Amino acid sequence: MSIFERIASRKVYLDDTQPLNCTIINSEITQGHTEYVIRVQRGPLPENSWFVYKRYNDFIGLHQSLQGSGLHLPLPPKRLIGNFDREFIAERKIGLQKYLDIILQNHILSSHLAVKRFLDPDNYGASYQGLGLSQICIALRGELNIEVIKHLDVGWRLRKQHFLVHMKTEVKRELILSWVPFGPDKNLEEKQIQSVLKSLCTLQHVNIAPIEAGGVSEGGGWVIRNLYKNGTLLDYISGVKTPHTTSALRKYSNYKARKPLSVVQVVDITCQILQGLSYLHHKGVPYGHLHLGNVLLIDGTVKLLDIENILFGLPCYYRNYLTEHKQLSSMQAVDIYCLGLVMYEMLFCEPFNNSSCEAMPPDCPHILSKYFTKHISVHYFLV
Repeated sequence: MSIFERIASRKVYLDDTQPLNCTIINSEITQGHTEYVIRVQRGPLPENSWFVYKRYNDFIGLHQSLQGSGLHLPLPPKRLIGNFDREFIAERKIGLQKYLDIILQNHILSSHLAVKRFLDPDNYGASYQGLGLSQICIALRGELNIEVIKHLDVGWRLRKQHFLVHMKTEVKRELILSWVPFGPDKNLEEKQIQSVLKSLCTLQHVNIAPIEAGGVSEGGGWVIRNLYKNGTLLDYISGVKTPHTTSALRKYSNYKARKPLSVVQVVDITCQILQGLSYLHHKGVPYGHLHLGNVLLIDGTVKLLDIENILFGLPCYYRNYLTEHKQLSSMQAVDIYCLGLVMYEMLFCEPFNNSSCEAMPPDCPHILSKYFTKHISVHYFLV
C-alpha cells in the first residue's frame, strides 16, 4: 500500500473549516420568553442541518464573548416593555439575522469557539485547552528534557493548543510546542505518521521553519519549534506587538486595522515563498497550508510554518475556496492557488471572498492584477 493511500477511518472527524450558515426561521413564546428558531447548516449539503433555539439573552452572551475583537457588532438593543409585541419581535428577528450574518462573514469571528458553541452546541462542548494539556502530559512522559511552562492563547484553530516550553539543557531558549488532534484528512496509521514526522524533522531550508522535535500521542500529534517573538506575517500586517500573548480574536478580526505591504515587499516575499514551496515539492512533501498565519518574516527572510499539518490530517485555512474548484487536482496547483490568495491579502489586508478573480480593485498594481486574474481564476487550471 502506498504511504499516502487513504485508509478506512475508525473515527469520524469534524471539519471545523466547513462554514456554518444560519437562518432565523421563526420565533415562539415559551415559558414567558421569546425563543428564536434558527436553522443551521454546515457546508453545502442541506441534509447536514439542524435547529437551535435561542433567547435574546443567549445573543447577549455571544456578544460579550466577541467583545475582545474590538469590532462594532450591531446587536439589536434590549427592550424592557413590549417584548411580546408581534411587530417588535419581527423587527428584532431581522436585526438578529443581520447580526449573525456579519459574524459569519468574518473568518476569525466565525471560527471562534463561542460562535461554534452558539450554533452547534452538540459538537463544541469540550474544553480543548484541558484536552490538549492532558494529551501533552501523556505524550511527554518519556521526554525528560522537555518542560512545559505555560499555555499560549494563539492561533485560529479551536482544537490546536500551544504551550511555551524549554529544554532543561537550554533553559534560556524559548520554544513553542503545538499539539492538535488528528483531522478529517488523516490518511495514515499512527506508526506511519511517526515515521514520516521523523523525516520532516530532518528537512533544512532557509525558507522552512525547522521542527526541533515531534511525536504522536493518542488521537493527535505534536511538534516543537523555536518561538519567533515577532510572530507571523499576519501579525506584521495587523500591527501586533505581542503576538504570543494576544488572542486571534483581538489580533485579526478587524481587517480595517491592517496595513498593506508595498509591491516591492509582496514580490520579495512571494519569491521566497516559492523557493520554500519548490524545496518541499522537490522532496515530495505536500504542503497545502499556505496562508499569512503560516508565514514568518524574520529580518527580511521568509520561513514557512506547519509543514506537518497535512500529515496530521488538518483541513487548510482556505478549504472552503479549494472545494469549489475541481480543477485543483494536485498539491502544486493548491499551493499556487493559495499563493495568489496570500498575495491578495498582503496587498488589500482582507481575505479574497470570491471563487475566481474576474475583476480587480482599481488600486491594484497592473502587473499583479494580471497575475491574480490568471492564477486565482479557475480557468487557469483548465489549461
